[in-house]
Amino acid sequence: MVSSTIIDLPPRRFEAPDVTERVADILNHVRRFRWSAVPDAGGSSAGMDFAILQRICHRWINGYDWEETAALLARFPQYHAEVEGVDIHFLHVRGSRPRPILLCHGWPGSVLEFTGVIERLAFPDRFGAGRKMAST
Repeated sequence: MVSSTIIDLPPRRFEAPDVTERVADILNHVRRFRWSAVPDAGGSSAGMDFAILQRICHRWINGYDWEETAALLARFPQYHAEVEGVDIHFLHVRGSRPRPILLCHGWPGSVLEFTGVIERLAFPDRFGAGRKMAST
């Protein structure tokens, strides 16, 4: 039976926990991983390309700034709401004018895809466009 209300509970504020220790633990596991135990199937015909996976792991360990990403996400108000029994995580940024816009990502994906445009859409006057172009 479909509920007459789409949102079952009011949205609740989401505060990201400090995951510094958890990230450090995961990175230590990746550092210790025995690559020699993984057979190279010769490309992506039997899963993820071995060389690409190694490059991704190398970037996670040596070049990805986890703290910078967490700080970037913390700049935006985040919420959870239950919609038809599913817990939804979303950002809600109120712009300089009440014109709503909904940005949805697919799988695999995340709200990180939108961090470069959220403020431009919500506050275009900060970026040289008129305030009348703002969305919320």
